[in-house]
Amino acid sequence: MRNVVLGVCVLTESLGDHTIRDTVFYRSEDPYSRLIWSTTWDEMKEQQLIKQSAMDILGGGHIITPQGWVAGLGFQKKLEKQKPEAAKLVAALKRRIKANNRSRAITVSVADISAETGLSEAYIVNVIDARLIEHLWHKRSADWSQGQEGKRITVPTRFYMEELF
Repeated sequence: MRNVVLGVCVLTESLGDHTIRDTVFYRSEDPYSRLIWSTTWDEMKEQQLIKQSAMDILGGGHIITPQGWVAGLGFQKKLEKQKPEAAKLVAALKRRIKANNRSRAITVSVADISAETGLSEAYIVNVIDARLIEHLWHKRSADWSQGQEGKRITVPTRFYMEELF
């Protein structure tokens, strides 16, 4: 288990300000990835912390899963440190849904929210992909607009209102 924790931490740290959905790690090419043993890659895959990249036409590339990213942040004691940044996203989305008195779900572009909050688009995409709002506050999160994953966020009428257990 120790090697899995180390492996997920290495991938999470080397992700930097890139999306978890688009950053492909190769076992042998990336200098950080070479630190991870072959059997550890297999274990991380079995535990659904990483998965084969659908974008990798050559084979052998993996992406960190949303649950892998959250686990990596937790293992590095960085999960709670996400609250100030994630709170900016929550506040911006709450302003948008409250502007129409929560009468219907609304959609908003990642680019607009990024410009409003100063958060990177990659960070916003990762927060929505990983449902980080639910992990941090156990409240209803936003989701992707159908067919607009990574581009447009749908904010439900009950966003951040309901407790999730």
